[in-house]
Amino acid sequence: SMTEALETQVKSKVNIK
Repeated sequence: SMTEALETQVKSKVNIK
């Protein structure tokens, strides 16, 4: 899902932080 892909990117950014 497009929403899932967006959430994955957000989670990745949070992980990097």
